[in-house]
Amino acid sequence: MLALAATGCLLAPATAQDAPPSSDTKGCDPFNEAVFASPAAVPDALLAAPQATDCLMGTLATLSQRNAGAQLSPADQGALVRASGALDKLIAGGGMDAINRMRAVDSVGIVDLLSWGATSADYDTRANATNLLTNIIDNTTVCVVMDHLADPTLTTTDDGIKGRANLLATVSVVAPWATKSNYQNMWALSAFLGKQVDAGSAPTTQKLLQNFGARLAFQNSLPPSKANKNFESPGLLQSCQDYTPRWATSGDFVLQYPRQ
Repeated sequence: MLALAATGCLLAPATAQDAPPSSDTKGCDPFNEAVFASPAAVPDALLAAPQATDCLMGTLATLSQRNAGAQLSPADQGALVRASGALDKLIAGGGMDAINRMRAVDSVGIVDLLSWGATSADYDTRANATNLLTNIIDNTTVCVVMDHLADPTLTTTDDGIKGRANLLATVSVVAPWATKSNYQNMWALSAFLGKQVDAGSAPTTQKLLQNFGARLAFQNSLPPSKANKNFESPGLLQSCQDYTPRWATSGDFVLQYPRQ
């Protein structure tokens, strides 16, 4: 179970001028309006539209561009709650087909945004972002979450510790099928967190860390030809090669990817 706890914080609704400009060539204006200019949840009727996934992921891309490298404003927290909540509904109804479509159009920017959301002090932001993040994370974007786990501020507050648990649970999703560079970085991350996590003050994180190690070790039980840890995929590597870490740059944990 992910470490999520309510804080009782109320979000200020976004205003109409927050909605991004659009030529609406894909029929996304109703989704932009629902996410950026309404305090209510995205209407279920909109979610039946064939462009729902692409348009809602587009709203996350917009949010990521204007919040790059920074915690979210209250208005953008509200927009993230609405967009991620709607995408979570699409996953509940569409299963792997919906997840695969989201993975096809996601980016390191969107995963960075969701990583901020997963560590938010606001419960709804944290819950919705974490639920979406654990579903869409894969080998192309997991480096972003690993980088966030090196953020030293996650060790200084209760909300940070909850957020760290959410991010660790997210990285663990990929561990059994992580490709070579991600797998190596995950073991380095496990060692880094092992020194950092106090079982007495963070028992949930300690259990998640043990589970993370077990999921990584699962690949050792597979025939070498079936274990992703033995293979590198240039197509999967590109986004993480291009990503610039903020925290995992020195000291006990440094993200490392081969350069072509």
